[in-house]
Amino acid sequence: MAAQLPPHHAAPIQPDDTRDPDTFGDLLDGVRNWLVQRFTQTWAFVTPPDTSMIIPRPRTYAQGTWLPAPQSHDTIPFAAGNNGIVHVWVCVDRNNKILDRVVVKQTIPSIASYHDPNNWARFQVGGEPMESLVANIIAGQLWENNHGDEKLVAECFGWGDCQYQPPNLPQYKLYYEYLLGNLPECIKAQWRTSKLVRRPGRQRRTRVTQEQEPFPEGFLWALFEALAKVAVAMDDQGIVHGDMQSANIFFGQPDPNHFAIWPVPKLGDFGSARALSHPGGQLDRNFMGPYAAAFAAPEMDFDRGMNRYTVQFFDHWDPNLPPSVPGGAPGGYVQRSAVLSSRTNIWQTGMLMLCAIRLEPELLETQWRFQPPNYPVSPHQAMGFRHGMASQPMKMRLDDAKSRRYSRQLLTLVKKCLVFDPEARISPQQLLQEVQNKMVGRDGDMMTARGRFAHNHPQALRMSLTDKYKVGKKPHKPRKVA
Repeated sequence: MAAQLPPHHAAPIQPDDTRDPDTFGDLLDGVRNWLVQRFTQTWAFVTPPDTSMIIPRPRTYAQGTWLPAPQSHDTIPFAAGNNGIVHVWVCVDRNNKILDRVVVKQTIPSIASYHDPNNWARFQVGGEPMESLVANIIAGQLWENNHGDEKLVAECFGWGDCQYQPPNLPQYKLYYEYLLGNLPECIKAQWRTSKLVRRPGRQRRTRVTQEQEPFPEGFLWALFEALAKVAVAMDDQGIVHGDMQSANIFFGQPDPNHFAIWPVPKLGDFGSARALSHPGGQLDRNFMGPYAAAFAAPEMDFDRGMNRYTVQFFDHWDPNLPPSVPGGAPGGYVQRSAVLSSRTNIWQTGMLMLCAIRLEPELLETQWRFQPPNYPVSPHQAMGFRHGMASQPMKMRLDDAKSRRYSRQLLTLVKKCLVFDPEARISPQQLLQEVQNKMVGRDGDMMTARGRFAHNHPQALRMSLTDKYKVGKKPHKPRKVA
């Protein structure tokens, strides 16, 4: 049996505005640029000194010169967010050909976050980051449930360089597999755009407009199945991910034996993950890690203006209650305290699926906190859990001919994930069973299709599956710090 994470019992920290400021994102531009330059030009790559990988497949590293890999547009780093920097290191041979590659995530948390024992394995501050431990525990559980399914989480090779020596900033590094992109990038590739095509008999390429293209329904079922399998593994281990947002869904190379035309979805960033009291148990919300508010389940939502959780209780229908009046029908509503559980993961799974169905990296009605220009959503349509707001999405799909062909079974399953009362939501096990039953015949005949697929195949995604740092290629030479 896969190793299990001990339940959280360290002193809870109230989720107020001072809890976890985005330290790296709040730094001055000059300081951020200096940290990027130090990470990508000064730091000498070392293989991860520590690892908790439990799958019987040891990771070895090529011997050679390890270099920070420039991007195709000649900029470094690969990505920079609120909590740190992500970049790719490649090992090259004497001919400058890539032998190996590793993604390094330089995390720069707030001082309070660094000292919070809930962010560290076994509550040992400065030891193994929770993100590393949970990623490997869930990978191990997936492998145990079905060999090969460990590919459904972003593979964390190890960690190192955990340190905080004032006046320096706290930091630690995590080592990951190289992936092709994330769900927002995949969604944006399907939007209305243009591209250059070569016409027969013409030397120059012509720019043509591509209309918005909803995802093939088979791809949505493949994504749903992957998320459901991870939800089952997290339930088996008693884990609440807490931050299942679109930016944390990544894609790897296609599996030649299962939906070979599409990249493999992978859940990543387990830094906010927390352990329940036991598998199938619950967790006090005060232990919750940082999360994306747009994807928050009702039991997660925190009103910073009122400095309290939005939902305190759920009115849950209990059919076993005795009749309230003589001769009446049994059953009635009971109040249940709002806590985190494995059904929290199910709500976020439903939100992710709805984002993919509607081609929105973040549902429009959830963007009322930081409204884009000319925000078209009225207050009563905005999705939230405060008084006067809608607790359900505005719509389940795009209003176009192709989206209208999505099956009722797909949309109904998504709705079962987005039930307000956690206890009334579909369970992870039932969700996986229904997904695998109902996807049959609705996958565009792609589940078992084999071989190579043309880039313009009618079922193909628009997102490029080109491996920029493929073993055997030469990385780009020019470099400059972003």
